[in-house]
Amino acid sequence: MRQSIPKLILIAALFTAAVSAQTVSAPDATEPNPKLTPGQVIAIQIKALRNNGKMPDDGGIAITFNFASPANRRMTGPLPRFIQMLKNPLYKTMLDFERYEAGPIERSGDEAQQRVTLIDAEGNRAIFLWVLSKQKQAPYENCWMTDSVHRINPEHEKPLVAQLAPPGVFEVE
Repeated sequence: MRQSIPKLILIAALFTAAVSAQTVSAPDATEPNPKLTPGQVIAIQIKALRNNGKMPDDGGIAITFNFASPANRRMTGPLPRFIQMLKNPLYKTMLDFERYEAGPIERSGDEAQQRVTLIDAEGNRAIFLWVLSKQKQAPYENCWMTDSVHRINPEHEKPLVAQLAPPGVFEVE
């Protein structure tokens, strides 16, 4: 039995490390910064969207827009248009949700993505895929920024936008 105790301690330590590696804190940043990791950028946006109703003038959506890549902004901006897009039925569940579950960050070079499930007060779930890239040009050089957010159809694992509208109409790119 004595030999089992060190193994149990090792297993518990590995499990704790794996769980804490999944947990990403959301710094209070409101703008891109090269020091932020992809997970932190997503966590900042999730926190901002969750608290959008508590901020004046759709402040949570504005913070999220700050982290949109330049290519994303060209497709979805300016900010008033972006606000309306997030308030449409496809993306409205991103605002003021109750809790969320985040999958692992999948990273390949200067690209990263994470699947996030948002859960409202009634227990309804909506799955989104955040896609980020590390920017190469000033003023955002070396900053992780969001290229797109797609709502996922859990039955087919495909973005719902592909089924509901032509590309670019409801995408947050």
